Amino acid sequence: MTYKEARVYLDEMSKYGSVLGLDTKKIQIDGKWISESEFAEIIEEIKEAIDRLVCKGEPVPTVFEVETAMAFCILRNKNVIWLYWKPVSAERQMRRM
Repeated sequence: MTYKEARVYLDEMSKYGSVLGLDTKKIQIDGKWISESEFAEIIEEIKEAIDRLVCKGEPVPTVFEVETAMAFCILRNKNVIWLYWKPVSAERQMRRM
């Protein structure tokens, strides 16, 4: 899967009620943005897992579940053992909209 295909897949998730806000520019490990190829690989892994779940009759995961899975995959792949999360304030989030 390419980065562009990964973005299309995530955009298609919006038909399930929400729009993902993920982008490579929002994910950093040790001050370095993840690459487009890393982004695409992780989305492909998640897509395959979602396809297996849906084939078993499970519902399509929520946006939150997909974003959380992506974060955990990145942390696993980068062998992160300590995490500092700086949440975006509600005011700043509203300015983005």
